[in-house]
Parts: sequence; C-alpha cells; structure tokens
Amino acid sequence: MQLSWYSAKVRPYLRFKGIPFEERNPTAWEYYVVIPRHCGHAVVPIVITPEGEWLQDSSVIIERLEERHPDKPVVPITPRQRFATYLLELWADEFWLSAGVHARWSFPENYPKWRDELSSTLAPGLPVFMQRAVPLALKRFMQQANRRLGATPEQIPHIERWMALHLDHLDRHFATMPYLFGTRPSLADFALAGPICGHLRYDDAAKRRLLQPRVHLLAWSDRMASAKPDPAGEFLGGDAIPATVLPMLESVLQEMVPFLEAVADQVRLMTHRPGAHLPRFVGPVVFPLAGRAFSRLGIPYTLWMAQRVLDVLSSLPLDEADGVRRWVKSLGGEGFLQLRIPRLNRVGVHAALVAPAAA
Repeated sequence: MQLSWYSAKVRPYLRFKGIPFEERNPTAWEYYVVIPRHCGHAVVPIVITPEGEWLQDSSVIIERLEERHPDKPVVPITPRQRFATYLLELWADEFWLSAGVHARWSFPENYPKWRDELSSTLAPGLPVFMQRAVPLALKRFMQQANRRLGATPEQIPHIERWMALHLDHLDRHFATMPYLFGTRPSLADFALAGPICGHLRYDDAAKRRLLQPRVHLLAWSDRMASAKPDPAGEFLGGDAIPATVLPMLESVLQEMVPFLEAVADQVRLMTHRPGAHLPRFVGPVVFPLAGRAFSRLGIPYTLWMAQRVLDVLSSLPLDEADGVRRWVKSLGGEGFLQLRIPRLNRVGVHAALVAPAAA
C-alpha cells in the first residue's frame, strides 16, 4: 500500500537494487484472509518470490533479497558503519513509531486521503459508501495504537519537540551528503524512508508542516521515493561516520536504551512457553524523550530488533568488535552493549522466547 510505513522501506530498496517487481495492493479478502494464512497476520508488505515463497517483515525481506542479489550491497562491510547501519534501522523502524503514528493519526485532515486509498484498495468495485465502511475497524485500531504509543494531550508536545529536533538534525546532514553514509543509500536510509516517506511525505498536513520547511530532508525523501539503480554510489571510505549522523546514534544509545531495558524487564517476568509469541504490547514504560520523561506501552518485538544489532556485533572478528565497542562507549552507549535481552525469535509481527526467561 502506498500509505504503508514498511512498504515505503521496501519499495525504494527494490528499485535501487534493480530487482524487477510488480506492486499490487491487496483486497480485503487477501489482506484479512489470504495473507494471515501464509504469514500469520494481516500485514503489509509481503514479497512473493517467483518460487512462490512468501517473505514478511521488511527487515527479513531486505536481508533475504540481499543474499540473492549481492551486487550494490546496502549494508557496509566495514565494522563501525555496519553496526551503525543496523542501529539506525532499529531507531527508524521502532523508535520513530510514536512520532510517525502521531503525525498521521492525531490530525483529522490526514484521514480522507488515507480512507479513500484504502477504501478503493480493499474493496474495489463496491459502491463508495460501502467501500468507506471497510477501513473503519483499521482506523479505530490505529487511533488506539496512537494512544498506546504515547500520543496523549499531555505528551504530544514532547513527541513534537523530539520530532522537530531530529528532523533538523537530518536536514543538516542531508545538506552535506545525499544519504546517511555517503553517495549510496544504506539499509538505514531505507528504514528511515518508512516514517519519513510512508507517513510524513505521504500525508499532506505533515509534509506541509514538517518536510517542506526542511528543503534538504525533503530532497532526500524525493530521492528515496524515486530511487533507481546507481552503480556509482559508494559508502564513505575509512569506515567514517559523519559527525552529522551522531545525534541520531546518540538518540538510540541514550534514549532508547532505557526503553529497551524496561521492556526486557517485563519480558523476563513472563511465563510464556518457548516458541509461543509474546503479546504485541506490554505494560507502560517510562524513558527520556527530548529531555523529558515520556510514557508509552512497550513492544517486545523491539527487543528482537535490538537483538539483531547485538548479533551484528557478535558476528564481527574479535579485533573489529572490540573497536566498535570502544567507539560505542565513546558515544555514551555502554548501556546498549550491556543489554540483557532474553533470546528471541520472530513469529510474524511478534517476538517469541527461544528459552524460558531468566528471572
């Protein structure tokens, strides 16, 4: 779907890699019946390969397709850039949720465009009044999710302060180079396209308020939305991390770590049997956001994403891993390196315990 956050992550990836694909919007029957039969949940995007394999989850889709299409890799091979790329994917996919969902669902002027696209997509051929009834349940679910993610009247100013801060950081960065790590888009760029292109650029009110005043960020969103193969693009040499990217990395290491620790604490107290998926949401957690205490429900799936980042570190040769650890500590990220996350698998849109959680 054009309005889908994670479709906006996968779509430019496919275009940049030059992987031929046909984009098709699901009908209501496909979305609520066929996709759950194959993937366990009603969710997009789904990639169906020529061999008939159904790939679900934007991170898994890109990971599997990178294995099959290794030319022009979107993950750097140098250790700091590689680790930073996965760290920013975590940040964009999971920590932008409160801001991105608020930017769409707290503003009623965004709804008609969303309603009209989804109505005609899910129920083609029906009269308009019947089409418009189809997405009502999804609208209620997303409005509830917006509140669960912390968009309450008391906290909306905190969300908007955080969002403005990082949109300004991104605008300053893209004034210096076309992508996060050089002249080639990385996995982190595609992940960031989710909230920026899938929500802020798609929704007219958000685009007008948040992107158009930031011309360099808007230009980056245009590049991502119209991505095409570029064999000349490269990541920065010398494993360099641009200084203008550091504020985003510090957001993960200093704001997101308390969130992850609090969710992990709740998961360790659960008695779910190994293999059974954890709930989508757990209880409220409090963590710093733009210098203020912020409260929202935790999502165990975020721990699986953080586990992916830590697995990248453990997969590096010892000397490279030690160098990355020293660099992360220099950014104040020792807490991230010390996260105690029960080992998790992914089951659709849920995380699942691999073994009983230790108390």
